[in-house]
Order: sequence, then structure tokens, then C-alpha cells
Amino acid sequence: MDTNAKIYVTTAGGPEQLKLIEEPMPVPRAGEILLRVKAVGVAFADVVMRMGLYPGVKIPFTPGYEVVGRVVSGEGFQPGTRVAALTVTGGYARYATIAAADCVAVPDALTSPQAASLVLNGLTAFQLLTRCVAQPSVKKMLVWGAAGGVGSLLLELGRHFGIETYGVASESRQEQVAKLGGIPINRSSGDVAEAVRRASGGVDAGSMA
Repeated sequence: MDTNAKIYVTTAGGPEQLKLIEEPMPVPRAGEILLRVKAVGVAFADVVMRMGLYPGVKIPFTPGYEVVGRVVSGEGFQPGTRVAALTVTGGYARYATIAAADCVAVPDALTSPQAASLVLNGLTAFQLLTRCVAQPSVKKMLVWGAAGGVGSLLLELGRHFGIETYGVASESRQEQVAKLGGIPINRSSGDVAEAVRRASGGVDAGSMA
């Protein structure tokens, strides 16, 4: 195959601005790998970029903040190795070139979509809990946006670390919050702060995911 399919944005706007194009196959430079993309994340950052509002990213560009795929060629990894990378842009493609130093091998226990979900959202959730809120001292935690990408992972991490976690979400997402280990708080039921106080008696840490 001597061409590569990818999504390209040439004009700021809605999803109708996502155009599928064909271009020559990318060639990895020194220190890069050529990746056959297997899964990509769909982040709110991609939407903001497409609207032309993301700092440091100018239109035209190819979206794709995080990718998982198999190495075709290049440096640092054997061909066939499955890797994940935080690309910021360029992931919405059949093939992509990525700095080998930005890639990590993906364990066999994870599917490619699972691994892709952990690159941006997973790292954000883990660092919020372990770096920003001093996780060992947290007994009760409040998560706003608990049904979203970062929020849902914070619920699972809270369960993993034995933290009593309260998740604020819409009425339709209350069951999802409970399944992920959180105590649901309906954001549409009135005074959310008072609802949290009644349910928890007070929390040690909070995150708006």
C-alpha cells in the first residue's frame, strides 16, 4: 500500500468539517516509528481543535490526541509491537509517524480501545488522584462530571484505593455511576452541594472531571 487515509480539517466548524483524504504513505524519520493505527481516542480537545480554539494547534490539521497501534517500522520497537502514544494531533489516520520516545508498549491484557482510553483520560485521572489530592489521606472524594471519560475512571480508581466516592452526573447516568463504584448525586435535583453534604457528611477532596 503506497497511500494513507486520514481525516483532515481545513476549515473551523462542526463535524461536517472532518474530511477523509488519501495522501502518500508517511515515512518515519530518525527516532520515529511508523504505526498502523488500531484505535484512537475521541476527546473534547479534538472538538475544540476542530473549532479552531485549542492553543497551539492551527488549522489545517489531522485530529487524534491519543493512539494505539502496531509498529510497522522505525526505531526503538520491534515490528508488530503494540504501542500507545499521546500524539495531540495526527491520530485519525490509517498510518502515523510518531516519536519512538513518546510510545509505550501495551500489555496483552488490554484491548486497543481500552488502552486508548487510558492514554489521556487515564493519565489525567491517575495524576489528579495521586499527585493533586494526596490520595493516601483521602477517605471521601467528590467527582463532578462523573459519567465522562476522566470522571468514570476516577470512580474506578476511588474504588480501587478504597475511597468513598460521590459522583455528580445527570439523572440518566446515575446507574452508571453506581456500577463504577460511586455513590450517585443527581446534578438536576436542586442544591448539589447540600445533597453531597447530606449523603457524605463532608468530603476530603473533589475533582471536576
